[in-house]
Amino acid sequence: SAMPAKYENIFDGTDGDCAVTKQYIGTLLETECGWKTYTLIKSMSLVKISPITAITSFSMALILIVFSVFTGILSCGRYVASDIADPNSEFIDPMTGALNEYGLDEKISEMMETSLVGSTYAFILLGIKDSEQIKNTVSLRCWNSIRMDLIHAAEEYFSKKRISIGRTSDDNIAIFADYSEFDIFKAHESLISGCEGFCRSFENFTIGSENDMKLHISIGVCIYPDHAEDFDGLIEKAGEALKEAEKSDDDSFEISKPADKKEAVKK
Repeated sequence: SAMPAKYENIFDGTDGDCAVTKQYIGTLLETECGWKTYTLIKSMSLVKISPITAITSFSMALILIVFSVFTGILSCGRYVASDIADPNSEFIDPMTGALNEYGLDEKISEMMETSLVGSTYAFILLGIKDSEQIKNTVSLRCWNSIRMDLIHAAEEYFSKKRISIGRTSDDNIAIFADYSEFDIFKAHESLISGCEGFCRSFENFTIGSENDMKLHISIGVCIYPDHAEDFDGLIEKAGEALKEAEKSDDDSFEISKPADKKEAVKK
C-alpha cells in the first residue's frame, strides 16, 4: 500500500473510498487480505470547467472507481491462489506436498462452480489394497514414497486433462478430471474407458529393492454432476465405489451407479 507522501493527506476527512480536491480525483480500495489500491487523476481547474467537462470528469471518477474495484479483486485473487500454492498453507498436505482434503474441497468446488452446463468430470479415489498391513510392514518413508508414486502416476496419466489432485483424510489419492465433450454420451464412454486404462497402468506397480512386491490398487469413481453435485457428495459416492473395488484381490475399479445398479469392473 505504498503511497507518495504528498498524496497521503488526500483521503483525510473522507470515508476512505473516494476523495475530490482542487487538484485531484482519487479512489481507495482496501481488500480483506490487506491490499490497498490507490487511483488518482489530476482534475481541471474548477474555474475553467464547462458543463461538458464536468460531465466528463464525473464519468472519469466512475471509471476510476470501477477500475479500482476490479484491480482489488485481481489482487485478492492472486493472494488466494498463492495461499493455496504455499507449501506451508492450511490447504497443503505436509507429507506429499499435494492438496489436502480441505484444499481439494476449495479447488474442486471452484472447478464445479466455473464449469459449463453439460460438463462431465470424473471424481476418482485411488487406494492401495491391504494398506494397513503394508503400513505395518514398511517404513514411514517408504509408505510416503508409495503415496508420491501414486500422485505422480495420476499426474502423468491425466496430463492432457484439466485436473486437481490431492490426498484425502482417509489416506487415499483423489483426482478430479475433466472429461467434458460436446457429446455427453461420448464423454461418459471416454470417462469409463479412461478409468479402465488408469487401472491397467498399475500392472507393474511394485516396491522393494528388486521390485519383488506387487502392490494392488483399488479405484472408486463417481461422475459429476450425475452422482453428486458437491464435494462431500463426491467423496461419499466414490468412497462407496472404492469399498466395492477393494473386495477384489487384483487391481480393480468400481464406477458408482444409481440405486442398486453397481457392478465391479475388474482388471
